[in-house]
Amino acid sequence: MKILADKNLPLVKELFSPFGDLSLISGRDIKNENLVGVDALVVRSTTEVSKNLLTNTSLKFVGTATSGIDHISVDELAERGIYFADAKGCNANAVSDYCLSAVASIFGDKISAGHRLKFGIIGNGSIGSKLSGKIKALNWETLICDPPQKDKGTEFLESVSYEPLQHLISCDVISVHVPLTTSGKYQTKNLIDKTFLNSLSDKTVLINTSRGGVVDEESLLDSLNQNSQLISVIDVWSGEPFCNQQLVEKSFIATPHIAGYSGKAKKTASIKIFKEFCRCFNFDYSEVTSPHLKLESIPVRRDSSKFSDAINQVLPIMDFSSEFKSLLRNCEEKDRASIFDTLRLKLSGRYEFCEYVAPKKLSQKEAEFLFAAGFNC
Repeated sequence: MKILADKNLPLVKELFSPFGDLSLISGRDIKNENLVGVDALVVRSTTEVSKNLLTNTSLKFVGTATSGIDHISVDELAERGIYFADAKGCNANAVSDYCLSAVASIFGDKISAGHRLKFGIIGNGSIGSKLSGKIKALNWETLICDPPQKDKGTEFLESVSYEPLQHLISCDVISVHVPLTTSGKYQTKNLIDKTFLNSLSDKTVLINTSRGGVVDEESLLDSLNQNSQLISVIDVWSGEPFCNQQLVEKSFIATPHIAGYSGKAKKTASIKIFKEFCRCFNFDYSEVTSPHLKLESIPVRRDSSKFSDAINQVLPIMDFSSEFKSLLRNCEEKDRASIFDTLRLKLSGRYEFCEYVAPKKLSQKEAEFLFAAGFNC
């Protein structure tokens, strides 16, 4: 059996090499000619699995270690009878950590003083629901916009109050967690458009960690130029790894698609895809890979006097943003893509909040945020 995989996937050698002839190359370099005679392909979001890539191949399995699948032609895989697996939900905790880190950086003093934010979440899937659970633990007002779930009458253990998109415009924070879709009743391309952006209240924080195309970037840039109080936190970009340099500069926080890039999330995603690979080919993985199928938490204790200090120790989002902006500001246009990918890889593998122990010195109000975010006692 021949297996081709993105070389930047964690545990890829340990998991897949015992089951076939494993070749590893960079995800952006995977081409049709690389798939001759290959049975299984394992990728990240950097590889577009399209009709052109699949033509004249003998693939039986395609797995992507990502939650989003807009880089995968799912219909094409189905037509060819190719087994498909994704890692939906594996990065939910990491992305919610990122969002709360941004909130802590922007509203730290207000939160310490007991101010309760009004939080809008667009998309109540694995990531949106994980974030909303943390927000509700803080007793903050939470508005959920998810028309597909509302129409399906999806039932939850706790009640979810669905709101139309326009009802979210009065929120202090609006966080976007929908897949990128370009057709159908619930098309999300440019969901956050000029009309919506122009209706936002002053000092609204807009966070996008879903996909770049969900937000109309030109309209957002216009809004930022016209409304100096609008705050954007952008982790995903149209045309990655190329990104709108002006929007990077104008955004309060700008990062190179790293929200879900914790070490735990990446390993969990690799393991999930590996298990689907074994199901596809009827392999027994229990003996060979047992050491790699366990994820151990490593709590780290650090004393801090403010909750924002603890958050910053785990996920220094402002430092990440400053480095990204500085590198793009001083580079030639031809180097933007390589800078994006290099920095993304450099900033990957961080720990999650749930792997840390909250400092002991914090007041009850300060500790409340950390415990809701997932820190241990």
